[in-house]
Amino acid sequence: MYRSAILIALLCALTAGAICAERQPAPAEPPAVLARSANIVLKVPDYQAARETLLTLAGRYGGQLRQARTEVNDLGQKHGQLTLQLAATDLDRLVDEIRRVGKLYSEHVQTTDQTSLHNKLGDRIGLLKQNEAELIAFLRSPRRMRGSDILFVQYRLYQSRVEASDASQERLDLARSAKRSQVVVELFEPEPKRTFDWGNWHAHAVYRAKGAFLYSTRKVVTGLYYALWFAPFWVPAAVVLYLVYRWARRRVRRLLHERRARLTAQHEQPPA
Repeated sequence: MYRSAILIALLCALTAGAICAERQPAPAEPPAVLARSANIVLKVPDYQAARETLLTLAGRYGGQLRQARTEVNDLGQKHGQLTLQLAATDLDRLVDEIRRVGKLYSEHVQTTDQTSLHNKLGDRIGLLKQNEAELIAFLRSPRRMRGSDILFVQYRLYQSRVEASDASQERLDLARSAKRSQVVVELFEPEPKRTFDWGNWHAHAVYRAKGAFLYSTRKVVTGLYYALWFAPFWVPAAVVLYLVYRWARRRVRRLLHERRARLTAQHEQPPA
């Protein structure tokens, strides 16, 4: 009877524990760490006006200009890139405003999930802090250690603290990237109309002619330097070839003259 009562009590306790475990709410998952960004390409009629409009829109949403680049080609067309940074919550609204600045050619909005890396860094920081506490306790223990052992433990403690600091900074950067988004906008102007523009045509022609003249002059000067540098080799060879040519020419002339004389003598000889 005593054993049966004990078994019944154990079963009741296990059942109550299972019921409590079922009723206990599951631990809340940590918030997701999402890094969002966008890349947009627009064709605009006026590059400078579109650029000023983008900066005004970015200021309206609290955005900041992080990087800017502008280039101009030979025909006077402008194209460039603007990198804007703003709060992640305003990304979609700013992208909608940017689409209206010009003709949309390309758009890419991406979201990178950094939750796993963020959680791993948190676990790593906890392990490093635990290792730091264990190393400090080991140093403070009453056991006797050699000086080299103490130095090794101190160096390991320093490494743990540095790794924990780096992991904390990387985790902080991930958290910041989830709060701030980046928008890269590329702008370019359309091709100009095919009209006769004497100024641009003249500048382009002068540029091409100057380039061709300098290229030809450089080739000629290079050829002269080659000729002067290799003169000890090709001048004697040229003299020898010229002498051989004159000798061969005189011999051929003499042979032709003798053959012509023989033919003339045969024609002038009276028949027998």
